[in-house]
Parts: sequence; C-alpha cells; structure tokens
Amino acid sequence: MRHQFTRADLLPEGLPPANEVVEQGKDIAKGIAIGQTLFMREHGVTSEAEYKRKMRGEGRVMYHAHFGLGSWPQCQEGLKRIYEGVSRRGARVDRFGVCLARTMGLPPEMRAKVPRETGLVLSTPEEWIQIGQAVPIQPHFGDHIIGTPASVSNLVCVLEAGGTTVGNLAHYFSYDYPGWTDQIVRTLETVRALGIMAQLRDKGIVLHSNLCDGPGSILDDRANYIGWAMLEKYIVEDLIGAELVHCFGNTITDPETRLSVLLALDEIHGGETAGSMIVGNTMYTEDPDRNLAVLGSYLLSDIIGQLKRPTGHAVEPVPLTEHD
Repeated sequence: MRHQFTRADLLPEGLPPANEVVEQGKDIAKGIAIGQTLFMREHGVTSEAEYKRKMRGEGRVMYHAHFGLGSWPQCQEGLKRIYEGVSRRGARVDRFGVCLARTMGLPPEMRAKVPRETGLVLSTPEEWIQIGQAVPIQPHFGDHIIGTPASVSNLVCVLEAGGTTVGNLAHYFSYDYPGWTDQIVRTLETVRALGIMAQLRDKGIVLHSNLCDGPGSILDDRANYIGWAMLEKYIVEDLIGAELVHCFGNTITDPETRLSVLLALDEIHGGETAGSMIVGNTMYTEDPDRNLAVLGSYLLSDIIGQLKRPTGHAVEPVPLTEHD
C-alpha cells in the first residue's frame, strides 16, 4: 500500500507558524531606515525599481556589470576606474552586482572560522554604506543575502546602505554554506527576511531570484523552468506579500530561447515587472575570439528584447575572459 504523506512527514516538529515568522520580519522592518545611494540622489528616485520603471517607460536599455575584488578598498578603486572609463566614452552602467564571497552568507561571528574564498568580504557597517556612495551606479546585492543563515542581518545592512533589489532566493534551494548544517534556522531567517521585504514593498524593495542559480536550471525543458518561476512567485507574492523579480541567462545559449524566456517571465509577472538583469551567456571557451561571437549573439537579442518588450531588465555583457 502506498504511503500517504502528511504535513508531519515533511516538516520538522516545533516549527512556528509561518505567518508568525513573517510578522516578526514585518516588525523588524518598522525600525529600518532605507539609505539613499549616490545613484538615487543623482536620478531623483527612492529605489531602483522606480528608476527602472521610468527607463522602461522611456524605452531605454539599461546595462549591468558584475564586479568584486578581495577587499573593499580595491573594489572602491576599481569602481571609480570603471565609472570614469565608461563615462569618457559617452556610455553608462546603470547598476553593478556586488560579488560577495560565499562566506558572507554565514552569521558574522562564523566568517573568520571558515576557509577564505574568492569575493568581497565586508567587515564593518561603514563598508556596506560606502558601496552605494563610491560612484553613481546602483549596487545590486544579488547573492548571499536572502536565503542564507544570515538573511536578516545582511538584509538590514543592504537596506541601510540603499540597496533596494536584493537576492538571491534561488540560493535557498541550491547553495550550501561552509560549516552550516541547521536548515531550520536558515529557513526561519529566510522567511523573516521576506517578511521585512513584504513590509517595505511599497518603498520599492524587491526580491531577486536567478533562475539559472536554482532548481530551474536542471529541469527538463524551459516550460518547467517557467513553472519553477511561477512557484517562486506564488510563495513570495501570494503567500508572503513581497515583490519578486526574476533574472536568467547564465546557461541559456540560443537567442530565440532567451527571448522566449523573457516574454514568458513578463507574462507571469503581468507586464509590471522591474526585472533585475539578464545575465550574459556564460558558456564560454578558452578562446576570446570565439567568445566574442557568443557575446554578439546573445547581447543583440537581449537588447532587441528590451526595445520590443521592455521589462526593466538590465543587460549584462560577460567579459570575454570569463572562462579564465
């Protein structure tokens, strides 16, 4: 006889009701003052979502860069060089992804106790604040914030620094953090953080999830991929009340599929999304010349998508030496 699974089979004993945990997050949110980045002041907006919807209405294509070095002083110098170099050429970068080390997903007291990995480690509240004040490019805290054992403390730091698009929900389902085994605490932290974002939704605070970072990327076809996006949206928006945007592109190689996914995501979000970014195709080789052909194919289609069906997603050209 087939066993009939019940709630008790699937959930550990002793978990508090989800709505109580969400309310705890909402209470925390009431004491948070959202910061204002240099980018926000320059463009006269109170959130990145507000800026994106304005640009979407004007039909402007936005650009994303992913950047991070081993220390904040190095990152700060690098960001200034990027901003000055791009501005000299009459171009712009609207947003940049902060490449945090995976250990940033651990509670602060654990970070020095595990092996150091690549990426930026922020040590003080002042460093979080400075990220949004270095250059007039909006910081995107896309990884190792939501879905981690340090979801709440990291989210508070991001919001006070003026970060308003925060991720990555997909990491909850697919990433492990060194030395951490307590999935109950991690889950409660994640749900409290989503409660914070629900309370601050009207202020333009948006949750980001990269479909290529989570279970969506291993499903059989892109219909299931979109189905996973719909499930995430149901959990975040219908059950908790926060706003969710989806990012994609790392592992999607052909332009037609990239455009199809963009249109499908816009459909499930009701044509109202202020999407985070479309990641460049990272399926590169050791040959930069071949990589240039890959870049040209996906970037052209991504730009066409934003011109024909603006969704607020910034496009991200992946460096030709990414493989190295």
